[in-house]
Parts: sequence; C-alpha cells; structure tokens
Amino acid sequence: MLSEERRREILELLRTDGRVLVRDLSNHFRTSQITIRKDLEYLHHEGHLERTHGGALPQVASVLQDSPLREKARQNRPEKFALQRQRHGGFIQVR
Repeated sequence: MLSEERRREILELLRTDGRVLVRDLSNHFRTSQITIRKDLEYLHHEGHLERTHGGALPQVASVLQDSPLREKARQNRPEKFALQRQRHGGFIQVR
C-alpha cells in the first residue's frame, strides 16, 4: 500500500471513529508504529488532524488552538484603544 493510500484511509477511520490510535493503526495496516507516527505527523502538518499522545483526533477549532499573539493584538483594536483611554483619563500609554 502506498503512503498516500494509507493516509487517506487513516483520515477515513478518523472520520468514522472520532479518534485513531497508533497501535491500532499499526495492526490494521500491518506496518510499524514509526511509520504510522510519521503519517500522523504529516497529516497534522497538513492541517488534517490534531496529534495527541498515542494517536490523533479530528481537526476542530477549539480553545486549545489559541490565536497567535500578533493576531490577537490586531483584533478589536479600536475597542481596545477606547478602553485604554477610559482607564487613563483620555491618555493612551504606549508600551
């Protein structure tokens, strides 16, 4: 079986079962756990799943996926400045 075929089937198993475990996938595909871990890492970096200790979960937006600090700084910028002006009597502190 080609690695791309195996990865597609891993995603299908993940979709149907809601999670996959390295040892189960290793037995299912009759390949080493190292190969499965590499497949899961590849799929994780491609954004298809979330890697966990011993397996993987479906990719979902959650609290665990925190926005980068720069992105957060850009969000609601006018509101943040207005709050800061209120706190400091109309003056904005630049840090």
